[in-house]
Amino acid sequence: MAKTDWKAEAKALKKKLRKKVDRLSSELEGIRSVVVEKAEEAVAAVAKAAKPVSPL
Repeated sequence: MAKTDWKAEAKALKKKLRKKVDRLSSELEGIRSVVVEKAEEAVAAVAKAAKPVSPL
């Protein structure tokens, strides 16, 4: 049975995982900002279209 440096291997995997998590987090932030922008545009369009109606 070959001995492995499991601590170094675990550290390398942890570093690799951290990089992937950071990359996904930055991608999600970009997507979130686009979604928020589109939602604000949609709300503004609906607010513009909804004109007050006279009760009379």
